[in-house]
Amino acid sequence: MSHRQSARLVDLAHNQRPLNSLVKPLRTMTNVEPYRKDKIGSHLSYPLKFGELVSFLSPAVEQLNIQVWFCASKAPRQNELRDRYLLLEVEFWSRRPESPWHLFVRPLPRSLHAVARDALIPEATGRLRDWLLAKDVPAAKHPPRWNTRSPSLRVYFDPAKEIVEYEPA
Repeated sequence: MSHRQSARLVDLAHNQRPLNSLVKPLRTMTNVEPYRKDKIGSHLSYPLKFGELVSFLSPAVEQLNIQVWFCASKAPRQNELRDRYLLLEVEFWSRRPESPWHLFVRPLPRSLHAVARDALIPEATGRLRDWLLAKDVPAAKHPPRWNTRSPSLRVYFDPAKEIVEYEPA
């Protein structure tokens, strides 16, 4: 052992820093972080946090290796009112066998956040979890270059009725 290595070990022992703090974490897709999270305007809010979503949908997220995307596409513009807002969308993509399930979380106006959240928890998240665990999707019978996107389910929020609606796609 060189003098430099022994000095580093003495320094580590003196500071008593854990070894894992010295190793840079490898940034890969795991279920402890969203696959993607788009930035959104201050007038918008995602209906659920990632940790909450994983907790409510457990064990489906782990068993099916679901990729969670916080996606700002189709987001409402400032002062735009809609009859209903798409909050959650689950899709199965046969082209990605390592992680075929994708969950898209969509933003809604910040003023509707609390009401939509109350409508989502626990009814919609429980129903979505049960729907995912009940799916038995066979392997694709066509060449892998084809991209099939079924089955899928969409969860909407109706602000007038303050309820969630489900739509198989």
